[in-house]
Amino acid sequence: MLLIGCVLLAVCSAAPPAHINRLALFPDKSAWCEAKNITQIVGHTGCVSQSIQNRACLGQCFSYSVPNTFPQSTESLVHCDSCMPAQTQWEVVTLECPGSVEAPRVEKLVERILHCSCQSCVAEFKALFQTTLFLLY
Repeated sequence: MLLIGCVLLAVCSAAPPAHINRLALFPDKSAWCEAKNITQIVGHTGCVSQSIQNRACLGQCFSYSVPNTFPQSTESLVHCDSCMPAQTQWEVVTLECPGSVEAPRVEKLVERILHCSCQSCVAEFKALFQTTLFLLY
């Protein structure tokens, strides 16, 4: 099993690599991740929706898992990368709500994606947690 892990990674190391672009088993394949332009509709009930230009992350990043032995070895041969935002900024979009006397305007926070890259799947949960904290304060 360890031999399979070494072939899969091309190099056996104690620390998993931060980002993998190629695998020894698939030398003709490479990871890719890019920001693609999209039109995003920002809306709110009772308000006039707005179309804005934004980006979405699209790509193909490497993930793998090599079977373990028991008792378990000290190294785990599991890796997960996902195409996700590497750089973002928050922007306020103001929507007009013509039928509402209480709130003639509604402000929405929109995350603008500036750049995408293959990142550890764990980073996705950290980013979600940080975004949640940002929006709470």
